[in-house]
Amino acid sequence: MEQVLFSINLRDFENLQRQWMREEAAKAIEAALPKIQGEFSDLPDFLTRKQAAKMLSVSLATLDTWTKEGRIKKHRAGGIVRFRKDELLANFKSLKDSRYQRFLTSK
Repeated sequence: MEQVLFSINLRDFENLQRQWMREEAAKAIEAALPKIQGEFSDLPDFLTRKQAAKMLSVSLATLDTWTKEGRIKKHRAGGIVRFRKDELLANFKSLKDSRYQRFLTSK
């Protein structure tokens, strides 16, 4: 087995690591999307908070935060809050990217 040694400064190493994390996160998101769409095809068009959080694999607190930030639109009927399944699926990639934002941003 060949070994190659080289030196790299810390900032370049951090940038390489960030780039690798960005690529891996994108691959994971792309791989998960078809599974998510198929796995939740039997759910109704309007989801409860609990169903929406489970579909996105996030906590209820994260779902509430995303709603307050305007990333997800909630629909009200009287006192009942629901989320449209098709809107959540359409925004799935951008929502998942936001979960990995600390790895994706450059310093």
